[in-house]
Amino acid sequence: MKLLALAWKDLRRQSRSGLLLVMMLGAPLLLTGLIDLAFSSPAGTPEIATVTLAVANLDTPPTGAPLAAGHTLLAALSAPELAPLVHVVPVDGADAARAMVARGDAGAALVIPADFTAALLGRASSATATLTTDPARPLGAGVVKDVIQRALDGLSGSALAARLTLQQVAGPAAGALAMQAAMLVATDAPRGASAGVAMEAPAGSSPSFVTRMAAQVMGAMMIFFVFFTGAYGASSLLREQEEGTLPRLYTTPTGAATVLGGKFLGTAMTLAVQIAVLLSVSALVFGIRWGRPLPLVLASAALIIAAAGFGVLLLAFVRTSRQSGPMFGVVLTVTGMVGGLMTSTFTNLPASFELASRFTPQGWAMAAWRLCLDGRGVGAMAVSLVVTVAIGLACLAVGVPLMRRRFTQGVAS
Repeated sequence: MKLLALAWKDLRRQSRSGLLLVMMLGAPLLLTGLIDLAFSSPAGTPEIATVTLAVANLDTPPTGAPLAAGHTLLAALSAPELAPLVHVVPVDGADAARAMVARGDAGAALVIPADFTAALLGRASSATATLTTDPARPLGAGVVKDVIQRALDGLSGSALAARLTLQQVAGPAAGALAMQAAMLVATDAPRGASAGVAMEAPAGSSPSFVTRMAAQVMGAMMIFFVFFTGAYGASSLLREQEEGTLPRLYTTPTGAATVLGGKFLGTAMTLAVQIAVLLSVSALVFGIRWGRPLPLVLASAALIIAAAGFGVLLLAFVRTSRQSGPMFGVVLTVTGMVGGLMTSTFTNLPASFELASRFTPQGWAMAAWRLCLDGRGVGAMAVSLVVTVAIGLACLAVGVPLMRRRFTQGVAS
């Protein structure tokens, strides 16, 4: 009961700090709101210039194939519904397509492989369409990637349906008709069936481009400020030691382990409230869907452990509360930047950026939240969750003994 009483006292004390509340809740919501306003029109659609897409169709259908999938994909990308987003320019050869991007004549280049139709028909193991984008136009690259992925998903789904039909209906002629019918359904723009490649998704299926951007920014800013809250909560030991309340606690029938444990539990409770409020408000205001309940709870728990543990470790190297602000500000800002929190919406970043993020707890936490936002299950998030928790526990294992010796020696003397 003493442990809970101490934790509750800390939670109430921190909730009365106006500056902390602004850092915990106001800052991440404000930054996300600014991004949402900057990239949304009054109607709620992204105001992004049409992207020129150079397409090199190298697809060579097998002899007797009932369709040419490369041509079908090219037609789907050239649909009138996509004209405000993508302007398709067919070119001869992969080098010519990439050269247009290099010269700045195109924002992206798509190379359709030679075995594209064969892979869709099941006559090749796999085929990969290569997309090259201009790093100077990250927003346009995101739009093009989304449009192409939707087109590929539509073709893949239609091909799968056709192959299943082929298994059920006897005769190669029936199979060919099934394949042709499936592809017509996937690309029949006059009948409105081209929704499979449209930018706007059917209601309830997937968020819009701006909403996905807001979700990435919100997730990154939440992680950034949760780590600040964890460090601030741990530093309450310094403040109470300087105010004299910590030594008075030790004069009561309360052990040092209970006092320190109550402080850490109070910090964890504060972080849990912060995450819950940010997730709820951002879902209501920005329409962000954070993913499945269980992965969401596990990602939140892992973030709490990592932030609390990292805060304890940092506090072990700070001597006074006056030093804590600059120390926490510099370390958490640098690790947050290295962890990719400031570039969460960027595409085509060098591989070195991804590698560097793996050396920070923020980077692993962001990896888990990205998967959560994508609707992935616990299995896909397992590595990120385990590493995030392991980093937090390792920080606690190093920081807690240092803290315990430090904050009990002064009382014993």
